[in-house]
Amino acid sequence: MARPLSALPPADRSSLGLAFLAGLAALAVNLGLLDLVRRGVEFELSLQLAGILYTLANMAGALAIAVRVGDPLRRLLLLAGWFLFATAVFPSLGFLGPLGALPAAAIGLAAAVLSWRAGLPRPVAPWAVALLLVAVLGLGLLSVAGYQAVEQQTHFFLPEFARLGILHKDPLTFLSLAALIRNGSLPGAVLDGVQHVPYHFGVHYFFVGLAELTGVTTAKAFVVGQQLTAIPLLLFYAALATAELLRLRGEPAPLALPLAVGLVMALPGLVWLVAYYSESSTVSAPLLFLALPLVAAWRPEAVQRPWTAVAGVFLIALVSIVLKVTTALMLLQLAVYLLLSLFLRPSRAAAAFVGLGLLAVLLAAAVWPRLAGVPLTVDFRQAPGFGALGNEIDWAASLVAAATLLHLLRRLVAGAGAGFAGAGRGGGLAALWLLFCAAPFGMVAIGNLQLVTNARYLFNDVILVSGLVMATDAAGLIAWALRGRSARLMQAAYAGLAVLLLGLFLATLEHGRMPPSEAVARTDALVERICAQPGVACPADSRFLTRRLSAESERTIAEATGGRLIEVARELVARGAQAFFVPPSAADVWDFLLHFKPRPIENLQFLPAMTGRPMLLGLPPAARGIPLTMVRGALLGDYGDANRSREINDAALCRHALERRIDTVGIIDRLTPSPRTRLLRCGSGELSGPAEGTDSTRG
Repeated sequence: MARPLSALPPADRSSLGLAFLAGLAALAVNLGLLDLVRRGVEFELSLQLAGILYTLANMAGALAIAVRVGDPLRRLLLLAGWFLFATAVFPSLGFLGPLGALPAAAIGLAAAVLSWRAGLPRPVAPWAVALLLVAVLGLGLLSVAGYQAVEQQTHFFLPEFARLGILHKDPLTFLSLAALIRNGSLPGAVLDGVQHVPYHFGVHYFFVGLAELTGVTTAKAFVVGQQLTAIPLLLFYAALATAELLRLRGEPAPLALPLAVGLVMALPGLVWLVAYYSESSTVSAPLLFLALPLVAAWRPEAVQRPWTAVAGVFLIALVSIVLKVTTALMLLQLAVYLLLSLFLRPSRAAAAFVGLGLLAVLLAAAVWPRLAGVPLTVDFRQAPGFGALGNEIDWAASLVAAATLLHLLRRLVAGAGAGFAGAGRGGGLAALWLLFCAAPFGMVAIGNLQLVTNARYLFNDVILVSGLVMATDAAGLIAWALRGRSARLMQAAYAGLAVLLLGLFLATLEHGRMPPSEAVARTDALVERICAQPGVACPADSRFLTRRLSAESERTIAEATGGRLIEVARELVARGAQAFFVPPSAADVWDFLLHFKPRPIENLQFLPAMTGRPMLLGLPPAARGIPLTMVRGALLGDYGDANRSREINDAALCRHALERRIDTVGIIDRLTPSPRTRLLRCGSGELSGPAEGTDSTRG
């Protein structure tokens, strides 16, 4: 019996094979970089294997669906559903601990068997195209690693930075959320008890599941989860979505996949690289990629049960809220368009979609101030640095216009009806336009949640997916120009084009914010910052970096201020502490927590991130002179002067703790010259009662 793969046209087999190659190459490059940079202090083998096997299982399941399912709309719905299933089920199995490896392995094995029986696709495009794809991934991921070192988010040395207390505020916040989850608590702001905030915590459950499955620290799971799963899967699904666009068009365009992958890496480097260092953006991006061919394949008149299909899109959008709110907003609005198209012709459905969106904006502007008591404002100013809302809008509009012009050029030279086999003449362009129109509507919705600054993510989503649309049209133009040529001439032409495109890709990276020429130096600077900490020993390295970490480095990091504070805090947790209080008199502890200049709040969540227990009265003492505006809003919580650390007796501290459902407080009075701590037990919950007693002081 022939495998389903053999029934596909050669061009489809080749594009799916290139997508598979993209995922494998991205995984191999990041694995090599991770172990090379961390040579001597590699992560546990079980953790790396878990990340590798999860990624392979995810790709195998997707390829099995892509090969076996013939109907385009059903195939794309199943692909999105599989991605959400794999992202939700695998981490939940991790909460079973090592036992979770059994059902996780069974799911992965089933996906592998289905993919093997369907036939693993291999690239049969010109060899130069496959080499171009691998080269683009190698250079791009090296550049991404270097940029992560500059941005200091989810980089290769995140665990060491966290323990030394020099980690960026954002990843430290995410570590604290994950630590709370691992401790069995609902996540939230942690500076005075747990203050629950609306946020997409699904990605943190993913990393915690990986940590629980392998028994490693959460910080290590964050790095491996991002580098060996999330980023390779982002690039794999970008390639797979491009392959699906090509299948809908029914024409060969071998350069489309390396072009798409290159643009997905190069464009963020020119604008905002959040997709490669924000975990939620990385994990949710595949759903946006799959939305392009899904909308392109939407033909209500040809669907047997269109209502079921629309309900499936709504369900996918709603479930995606746990991964990224902005992604869910975009997908929900696409689902609204699909619903409108059941009643109206495509052009009228698009007009109705825009009209409803504008009406929603007007209603929000009129109603929101009355409900919230504050005016609805959106700041379009070019804030310092890239990633500003105005900058994102400019880039999104420019790229959508460029994609439109490229599409019109292709139709002009190749024929208006060429190569759109039942997919609608716009292909992915229609979906791109809809996303661009949806972004401002979603921006108002986010503004109503008082998260206006995060509206830039919506336009950044448009920038990220625009590369796929432009790549299919550009590759289609190239394929049209080379049609009818001899095989030898085709091979030579693609080899020359591969060299030219690789040069352009390299030049774009160098012009942007992640030049490959600086990647090694940036990573080296990251190691140097660790080695520059007092007492940290680092041997010289002659292979890749100037110096590297070693077992001796790990020992000295454990003996540094952060390591000693972690040890003290974990001892208190072992004795029953549910939260920590650091009085103003603990000058050495506050010096460590506030040592960053000029942003002394960067390390404020150190203890919650390392232990999964919140602070009590965890804002800096008033005498430190730190304004509350630095520690207010979003995931940091909403606090006032009453939440600052202050001199307080045990009875009052107990009342404060019990109001937050905490009955045992670990008090850290000092760290040097020897630690002095005590445990305050606050009784059975009576707010008026004094402390039942305290454990003896250490030191």
